Amino acid sequence: MTNKTCVCTIIGPRHTGRSFKGGVGNSGYTLKDGSSRSTFSLLDPYRENGESKHHTLLNLGGDFAIPRDQWPHLTTSIEAKLKGESALVFYDDETFHRTVDDIVTKLLDQGYDIYQRKRFHFIDPEQTEPLDTRTFVGERACLNLINTLGIADMLVEIGMNQNQAKRTIASIIGRMLSPGSEVHTADWIQHQSSILSLLDLESANYRSLYRCAETLYEHRHAFIEKLYGPSRAMLQDGSTLMLYDLTNTFYTGKKRGELLEFGVSKEKRKDCPLVSLSLMIDGSGLVRNVEILPGNISEPKTLKQAVAPLIGSDATVIMDAGIATQENLMYLKEQQLDWIAVDRRKSPPMPSRAPECVFETADGVPVKAWALTEEESPQTTENADINQEEARNERCICVHSQAKQGKEEAIHASKCKKYIEEVTQIHEGLSKPNHMKNYTLILVRLGRLKQKYGSVSGEFEVKVTPKPESEYAESVTITRREGCEEGMADTGVYILRTSHTDWDVQETVKTYWRLTEIEAGFKMMKSDLGLRPIFHHDDKPIGAHLFITVIAYHLINLLRKQLAKGGIRKSWKTIRNEMNQCKRVTTRLETRGPGYIIVKADQKLSPFLSTIFQILRVRYSPRSTRIVEVHRVDDTEPKGSSQVENTPPPEVPPDS
Repeated sequence: MTNKTCVCTIIGPRHTGRSFKGGVGNSGYTLKDGSSRSTFSLLDPYRENGESKHHTLLNLGGDFAIPRDQWPHLTTSIEAKLKGESALVFYDDETFHRTVDDIVTKLLDQGYDIYQRKRFHFIDPEQTEPLDTRTFVGERACLNLINTLGIADMLVEIGMNQNQAKRTIASIIGRMLSPGSEVHTADWIQHQSSILSLLDLESANYRSLYRCAETLYEHRHAFIEKLYGPSRAMLQDGSTLMLYDLTNTFYTGKKRGELLEFGVSKEKRKDCPLVSLSLMIDGSGLVRNVEILPGNISEPKTLKQAVAPLIGSDATVIMDAGIATQENLMYLKEQQLDWIAVDRRKSPPMPSRAPECVFETADGVPVKAWALTEEESPQTTENADINQEEARNERCICVHSQAKQGKEEAIHASKCKKYIEEVTQIHEGLSKPNHMKNYTLILVRLGRLKQKYGSVSGEFEVKVTPKPESEYAESVTITRREGCEEGMADTGVYILRTSHTDWDVQETVKTYWRLTEIEAGFKMMKSDLGLRPIFHHDDKPIGAHLFITVIAYHLINLLRKQLAKGGIRKSWKTIRNEMNQCKRVTTRLETRGPGYIIVKADQKLSPFLSTIFQILRVRYSPRSTRIVEVHRVDDTEPKGSSQVENTPPPEVPPDS
């Protein structure tokens, strides 16, 4: 049906005080068969920001019998009856009066109040009081992405009800915008964010967030599988690269459960139990698999579980030397998965021939690379047949980086300096009171230093001279052995192994360098997304806390990829801080009449935030989000309105 509307509105006589200002309009509809119909409505016109608008009070139907020239008198009579005044006799027409009575009855039945309808109040500016400010920009951006991916439906599919799904979404958005514990997230939801109103959620205390997070953690594999497909489709990225690595973080409380175990801490916290995070992401930074493991887990033992979702695909797994054992590489071959890794075997000398390619890193640091022959490649065993079989199925590349060389030389020089200083301190202590002087104890101390600085102690010769006919030492000397300066010739060199025998040398090296993306992800999760510190004691809350952080990281990567296409390449911390500057302000306006007004309005978006909304295609209209609640002293519930005149109602005239 084609709608061709032509509204004719007749506004009734204007009055002082609370005027009705009603009108009757008709609209015409043309049907497919060419016939036309008309309907009539009682309209209430008003002006807002200089624009003429109206809303429909009552549908009068298509057989409205009052002639057009009687409409002004009709609205005047309706207004008088609604105010309780005596009826104004314009026509001695039973149909006219019956229509007036019928319209008034219907308006009163639907709760229409002529004294509450008006749109202007007199505000006392000296008693304006701001009540509350809440963030809304980041919430709208994150919720728009979550709705696009259909995460709410995914949560329902894994067994959550609607309220649990909403609380889980609120918890994820809280981790993205205001990282912290579940207690902090609950406080942020209740007092700092507008997420409750956006999700149409009444409340979210920290206990309910705990339960939702634990449910999500129990179904983590199914949820990641559901989330990965739509995320990849959104980016339209067909990359088959998979980056795999592990990290750990510490817990400062008392050890409980099976996850918290003492191990080698990435943050050098040997005094604290650890929990490990195993993460696999694809070339776009999207999470493909995640596992929460004990803090003392052996890195090579985690690979089989991590690559389980990849079996049967054409993925290429990129990993560091700590994971790339010969057993793991053989397992990847059996599963027909390709791989690139740093060789764990003892590296051969750097080839003396010219490199096959010379290129630069993103920072302009020169890099040389050689494709090693079978004779130049490191040997796994003494069995020549096995080595020849491996050489045919894989490729070894020798890489020399000046940046790596400079770093290794700096570390080596620092260790040498510290070793010399500690040995020198032992010698100087021989002439100071309260210092070690016993010859035997000094030898023990030097043995421990040699073990501590094992990588450099072999370059030095330490000699302890005893005092004649005494148990004390006379001197301790340290000198560098001859020719040890030449031991740094092969620094900055490492060997890459890959199953891609047909790949270009430069392409292979640069592909392996992408492993730094997952390391940057770990850094972001620990510093910007609240992965640490851990405040939980038991295994389920610990795993849930870490898993929520990983999901937040996944969604942030999606947002940043979209923003990068629009030219915004700032860090998430910078974007988040800018988003949190814009607030939704709730203000109480005291009126000169018996009541007050509550206004909830969003601050104006900055040009930067407006650009973000345009890139992310967030549908947002500040005018449509504004809420005005009019409260009268004797009201039990607020009356919704945008502009209402607030003058006392007139006295009811006595019966004549």
